[in-house]
Amino acid sequence: MIKFFGIVLACMLSGCVMKGSPTPLPDINTENAKVFQSRCSDVCHSAPHPKRHTFSQWQKMVAIMKVNMQEKGLEPLDAKEEEAILTYLKEHSR
Repeated sequence: MIKFFGIVLACMLSGCVMKGSPTPLPDINTENAKVFQSRCSDVCHSAPHPKRHTFSQWQKMVAIMKVNMQEKGLEPLDAKEEEAILTYLKEHSR
């Protein structure tokens, strides 16, 4: 019985490790990706993969995140940063 639970536990843990590996962001060394990474991931949360949403969905999400940033008292995106983020997301969204 103990051996059975050990096998089940090992399978569960190995599954968690594989699922927990994030997919690398595309073109991470471009200027637009660096802005996306620094303004999204470094400030609030881990950067979501651009393929998570369509570009239309990303446009709405960026608008929502701008409001969230304001509510949290974070430095707002300037026009150049917003353009860089949207350009990056447009190039790599689904």
